[in-house]
Amino acid sequence: MDGEVANKQAQLLLKQMHFDYQEIAKTLSEITSEEINKITLQISQQLRQIKALTSIEGVTLEQTTLQELMDKNTEIMSQVVNEKESILKHIRQMDDAKKYE
Repeated sequence: MDGEVANKQAQLLLKQMHFDYQEIAKTLSEITSEEINKITLQISQQLRQIKALTSIEGVTLEQTTLQELMDKNTEIMSQVVNEKESILKHIRQMDDAKKYE
């Protein structure tokens, strides 16, 4: 695989990841643990693919772009965890309220 092809593939993956992030943000409160794990695995695989592609000579994708993606991944997963904790807290409160009815 030459640098130009690898660069195009890396750019396509970046676009796909941006779409994935938008989907996560839209459906944050509806997401299940299984879906979170699936999305996390998918993003990790995409990041590994991008790292592999950027190691090929001739690829121009900047390392800072990769770091920004990794930072965004961390930020979104933090939001997912916080939202999930909030939902679980709300469910526990509802369960507690039912106990006292």
